[in-house]
Formats: sequence, C-alpha cells, structure tokens
Amino acid sequence: MKIRSLLLAVGLGFGLAVVLLALLASPGPIARADADIYYAREGGSGDCLAATTPCSSVQRAINLAIAPSDEVWVATGIYTENLVITHSVNLRGGWNISFTAQSPVTYPTVVDGN
Repeated sequence: MKIRSLLLAVGLGFGLAVVLLALLASPGPIARADADIYYAREGGSGDCLAATTPCSSVQRAINLAIAPSDEVWVATGIYTENLVITHSVNLRGGWNISFTAQSPVTYPTVVDGN
C-alpha cells in the first residue's frame, strides 16, 4: 500500500511539474501589431475613430489612444484646451480637415493651453 501511495504521489508531482512548466513556457499576451488612429478636428462631433467622424477634443482622442503604438491625428486649427498626457502617445498635427494631406506649414495646428 505504501508503494502505491508513493507512486501516486510521484505521478501527481510529475504531472503538476509538467503543467507548471507548460504555463511558464507559454507566450504572454499577444501584442497588437497595428496602431489605431484617433482623429480630432475643430467642430468635430464624432467618436474620434475615423477621419469621417473626428471628435472636437484633442484630450478625448488622447484618452482613447491607450496603446503605445496608437496615434492621434489633429487637423489644422486652434485648440483651446489644457492637455493632460499620462501615457505614451504619438501626436501628429498639421493635417487638413479631411485628414488626406499633412503639412504643418500649410495646415498649422495650435494647442493653446490658455
């Protein structure tokens, strides 16, 4: 009976070790390969998720862009708001209002923290 209990304990220990090793060797969460782009434009009233539905607040777009690879595209204009940036985000200004051309000289973007 002692041998049977010993074999059972060894078998369970071996099985537990195999499961633990499998869990340790498994890859972590899968990272997103593609960046999301969020759009802000003066007078926008959308959800920031597409060039055709920009929101009016740069801050709102920043808050939505949570992954380090995400980008916020801001169309030409003057945005009077105080931005609070608590995470890594790529801000790209100088876009025309349809987000089809970018030129900071032609389409200046100003955030006036007033």
